[in-house]
Amino acid sequence: MKELSNFFDSTSEFIRENNVNEVAKCHVYDFLSYLLFEAIKYASSITSDYKVRRFIQQKIVWDELYCTSGFIHDEDYNVLSKVNDLIYYKIKEIEKNPNVDAVEMLVYILFVLGLEPVSEGMYGKSWRALHIKVLDWCEEKLSSILDRYPNIAIEYFPENITYNSEVPELRFSYGDKYTPVCFKLTKVSE
Repeated sequence: MKELSNFFDSTSEFIRENNVNEVAKCHVYDFLSYLLFEAIKYASSITSDYKVRRFIQQKIVWDELYCTSGFIHDEDYNVLSKVNDLIYYKIKEIEKNPNVDAVEMLVYILFVLGLEPVSEGMYGKSWRALHIKVLDWCEEKLSSILDRYPNIAIEYFPENITYNSEVPELRFSYGDKYTPVCFKLTKVSE
């Protein structure tokens, strides 16, 4: 991952330092966006035990690749913005056709980012809007989906994320020493 992160850094730096035309720049940014999205998509399919899953999904892919790659300049945020759009549209596929890739992506975002958005500031600047959109989507749509397809929560949620259909809410546990975070979902009558 370090080599991939270095590749993103050097490519971004090359584009900034050389007079790359706009069309070529768009192609490079699209390529980088899809490459990063595919890394996240692959990581979302990992269902190992909690510690291994957390290490790969949070530390290696999200923290080391997404958050520390060379996309720290304003003109580079279009790469992360496109990745965020790809993630969000993949998650929204659950509404029409709950498929494994879409469910795994939703679980990945909830697992890595949690159920509470971070406050404004530099930390989370590149993904805060995505996180809020996903949580808003969950609040509005997820309860009815989980009620219709209860196996999604059973088969795909890690042991620290649970769904209570009676309330309805998601619960995210950070361990025995911490109070779980509860996230209320809207119950939609069908």
